[in-house]
Amino acid sequence: MVVHDRVLTTTSDPVRSATVTVSVSDGFVDLTFDGGSRTKVVSVVITPVAAGGGTTTTTTQATTTTTQATTTTTQASGDATITIWHDETPDFGFLGTPQRWANVQGQISDSDGVDTVEYRLNDQVWVAMQLGSDVRRLTGNGHFNIDLLLDDLVSGANTLTIRVTDNDASVTTRTLTVRKASPVDTWALPVTVDWSSKSNLTELAQPVDGQWRVIGGRLNNIDDGYDRIMALGDVAWTNYEVEVAITLNSIHANANDAPSYGPGVGFALRWNGHNTTVDADAQPLIGFRPDGASPTPFGAIFFWRDRVGVAPAAFELYDQNNVIRGIEATNVMSVGETFVFKAQVTGSSPTTYRLKAWKSGTPEPAAWTIDYTTIGSPVEPASGSLALIAHEVDANFGDVTVRSLP
Repeated sequence: MVVHDRVLTTTSDPVRSATVTVSVSDGFVDLTFDGGSRTKVVSVVITPVAAGGGTTTTTTQATTTTTQATTTTTQASGDATITIWHDETPDFGFLGTPQRWANVQGQISDSDGVDTVEYRLNDQVWVAMQLGSDVRRLTGNGHFNIDLLLDDLVSGANTLTIRVTDNDASVTTRTLTVRKASPVDTWALPVTVDWSSKSNLTELAQPVDGQWRVIGGRLNNIDDGYDRIMALGDVAWTNYEVEVAITLNSIHANANDAPSYGPGVGFALRWNGHNTTVDADAQPLIGFRPDGASPTPFGAIFFWRDRVGVAPAAFELYDQNNVIRGIEATNVMSVGETFVFKAQVTGSSPTTYRLKAWKSGTPEPAAWTIDYTTIGSPVEPASGSLALIAHEVDANFGDVTVRSLP
């Protein structure tokens, strides 16, 4: 096997080298790439050659000033390719518990077409997986997102196996080690998340939906689909204040289609993770409403929103039932602009949410522009983490500051 590990960069940068680790075992070729914080894998080409000649693999990379790791595993016979996003050995519970789920995401492709996809955690039963694209959590062809209940993981190393059967009945498997902290860490406030402080963004936050990267010290969603979510912090957080600068880079062409109904960007307060409402059989889960049993997915969402059929676009507050409880339309956020989003959450049934946003570089408003107190309900979450959300937009999120409140 010949591996070309040159990195194609911009015209102002020299060609750089990447480290490519290659291993062959039981008919599988494993490729692990490490090109540093300024590179990412763009494509991998595997070309069969004459008998005895092995296989030639060509790797092309491009400069992105990105801290993201992608591992690709493909079977040497040319069957399914299973790509894991963000981290080949996912860790959970080492820096807080931002939700009750541990998500493992990636993409599967097979030139013969995919018949079935399943996963198995440790020695448990096989579970059927859904592949994208769909209209919610799986935005691209072959995308997958495995919801592992954190409580189902054993402390330490867990074995996660993904099995793909294609339309020619060929089977490809990929085995990952998923680690759970022992004990699970609690992330105490105050917290400042500096996206440039770690080489792997999963050391700072947990990708819930979509591909994410860090560019120029700011968090960015690579795919601009329905509710791209990055969770950070701890489900044990109760009363806190959040501040983050958000840049609206672009809006997806299909943002107004159902079920998105217009673009938005912001964050959810007291995030706990999806549940079985909306569609109990969905994999991954797509539920976001209270069910009275599992933890309510979120307490409130603070969004810049451009809803279909509603003018003008505005900053809005949605409660745990996804009902609008406050609108502030005097500020205008346009593509290319950066606004500072600030919010507070205090109390528990009733809970008070206070919100404001202002254009970066201008003075912070003295007053909260949205101030809402719930009437009190047993399904209101008393605690939860922070979930950054890019809904049908490409957005950058600056460093995040979270402070404890009495």
